[in-house]
Amino acid sequence: MTSPRTRIIRAPYIIPLLCVLACALPSCKKKEGGEQLDRDSLLYTMYVKNHFISLYEKYMPATVTILTPGGANGNAPVGSGFFINDEGYIITCRHVVAGRKTCSVMQGMTGKVWTAAVFHEDPAYDLALLKADFGRKKPDRLPHIPLSADARARTGSLYMAIGAPGGMKETMLSGIVARDLRLNADPAMPGRSYVQLGGPVLPGSSGGPVLDMSGSLIGMMRFTLIAGGPVNGNSIDETITINL
Repeated sequence: MTSPRTRIIRAPYIIPLLCVLACALPSCKKKEGGEQLDRDSLLYTMYVKNHFISLYEKYMPATVTILTPGGANGNAPVGSGFFINDEGYIITCRHVVAGRKTCSVMQGMTGKVWTAAVFHEDPAYDLALLKADFGRKKPDRLPHIPLSADARARTGSLYMAIGAPGGMKETMLSGIVARDLRLNADPAMPGRSYVQLGGPVLPGSSGGPVLDMSGSLIGMMRFTLIAGGPVNGNSIDETITINL
């Protein structure tokens, strides 16, 4: 039988032990919560990565690299564009094809090249509509990115863009929408609103489509804004897109 004196002596050691256990339990819970957060972050990262890959593989054949005579291989990339229907109509920036009646377009992923006529130009919005000539070999199913009046960019949301920066065809760009409504970004066109992307555009990407994570078209890469005004296709600061 333990004497009262013995119990009094052991009691002071029990209190610190209980305090240690009490402090250890929240630490264990915090660690478990951190591990869960790491797992969730990893799963989300894998989901986003796989989703970007799916979007790239789905919409790359709907894009084109616009070529003009010149360069080592006979044609030099000058811009980008994309099919908007299965009839072969292509949208790009007017400054990409300015002064030309025709150009060559190379389809993304397949590498097929067709001649395209400059069907219509809109200087006010820096837009050009091209029409690809397939001859007798029109594709049975032409991938395209339809125009949508409902798609809207949201500040902080993810986007994917496809272009040919620096002449490097079939390049995917991605990032976060920096501002979904940027007014008066182009001093030459006051009152117009643009989507501001959180990344620059290199020469060759002008005219490339900008998609949200659902694959809806939210704009087209047009120019890069620097101090003093916009510069078509120069990579300095923020990319401004046309909200189609």
